[in-house]
Amino acid sequence: YIAFDRRAAKFSLTASGETHLLNTSQTIRALFVVDQVLVACYPNHTSLNGNFTSLDLTSGLIISTRAYSAHNWLGFSIAPTLKRLFGFTTNMSPLEIQALPFDAAGVLGEVINDPTHGSFAIATQTWVTPDESLVVANSGVMYSTATLDFQNSLGQPFEALTFASSGPVVLRGSSLVSFSNTYLETGRYTLAAAPQGIFSAGDTIYLNSGEPNAP
Repeated sequence: YIAFDRRAAKFSLTASGETHLLNTSQTIRALFVVDQVLVACYPNHTSLNGNFTSLDLTSGLIISTRAYSAHNWLGFSIAPTLKRLFGFTTNMSPLEIQALPFDAAGVLGEVINDPTHGSFAIATQTWVTPDESLVVANSGVMYSTATLDFQNSLGQPFEALTFASSGPVVLRGSSLVSFSNTYLETGRYTLAAAPQGIFSAGDTIYLNSGEPNAP
């Protein structure tokens, strides 16, 4: 599933056989697929609305479209089993983490606000832990996916996060920092240059250099 500005399409794994799925009023910032439901996130940075559409991938029909006033998000992530989206507001004071649930049929619910209303550091990206118990912000703060209450901290802000089998690994500048599954720091490694992103498979960490002919 790929978004091209204001439309989304489905392709085979060989990038052939395009099937059009959806047009939107704004640039799609994130696409998520849970079971046979696709959710498109396309915030409106002019009206400051948070726009979301869910689509039934079996029938191709739109299930739900919602424009949440003053809930303009960035840094989207999802807990697929819990069927809950997360993001940080861009237009509230103070800025805060929020959640958006949807049901098994793909019907979008109501926005859940940060119970502390922005008491912790501002962030621009979120990730959900593999067990879906925590949502981690790039400020370093870790929140409960169930309640959005503060749970823990990785100590400092970071640019990227991935999860090895032994625990999370973050990118801070040109350094990789590893943590245990109880979120205690276990090691550091300084790279020759800062990559654009990090990914993992098991306990192997892969770096995205951003160079066209480099790994």
